[in-house]
Amino acid sequence: MKIGSDFYPYPVLTDYGDDYVDSSFQVDYSIKTKAFDTRILRVDVSLKNEGLEELVEDKTAGIYLHLECPQTSYRKAIRLEDYNYEIVIDRNYMIKQLEVNCLLVLDEDFYAYSNPSFNKMYYDEDYFVRDLTKGSILATTLTQIIEIPYEGENLENISSIIRVGQSEEDFMNVEMSDNTILVKIPKKQYELYFRYSNTVYQDLIMTSTILPALIYVIDKMPNFEDRELNWYKVINSKFESQNIDIVGGNTGYTSLELAQMLLEDPLERAFENLDKNVEG
Repeated sequence: MKIGSDFYPYPVLTDYGDDYVDSSFQVDYSIKTKAFDTRILRVDVSLKNEGLEELVEDKTAGIYLHLECPQTSYRKAIRLEDYNYEIVIDRNYMIKQLEVNCLLVLDEDFYAYSNPSFNKMYYDEDYFVRDLTKGSILATTLTQIIEIPYEGENLENISSIIRVGQSEEDFMNVEMSDNTILVKIPKKQYELYFRYSNTVYQDLIMTSTILPALIYVIDKMPNFEDRELNWYKVINSKFESQNIDIVGGNTGYTSLELAQMLLEDPLERAFENLDKNVEG
């Protein structure tokens, strides 16, 4: 949804109109990187209008971000909980470009809306807007195009070099002698892994199986002899892309931190999913 210099039947605060005086509604967008491939859209909203600020404060109105990706037809409106907000870019739906605009929207019906900053050139002193309904726009910005960079597109995904298998042993162990890392877990645990690995609990499963396996692997990598194995080259190339010397062993990070970076911080996602899906 591209928003331009539309005309509204009532005053709307914009960065291209003059319905208001001594007021502004502006947004700065920036992309930052977390771990290796996770991109985060940082949104910094600046609202200068006491009347509108009060509506946001008492939750009569909310600040919303509308995201749309032309390549995937993805579109979503997100209510921002603060003037400074971060959104993880989902690479399954947000590719190459995002069309982004920010809006201040009523969250409930409003019988009579007035604002001291209405431009007196157009509106009388006692002017007010009748019967604004929930969803009415009070402020908006022009649509901006956000480029999404992915320098690591040519690197293989970590999931392509790790397999999970069943073991007859009592404890989990890791085999590193083939082109893929094999994580072997006891039969009962493997059955549970298989049952839940493609559910909302997949990140929790990852933190209890893949994460400790990667910690073990990373600890072994500086002295590992067969560096032509595919899993070694993929992991090493990931580290090299971030100027991390895993071979030399002086990375500046612990193995636990490096493993979380490779998996794009699964612990955070695991707890977020638990919070959403577990009652009480």
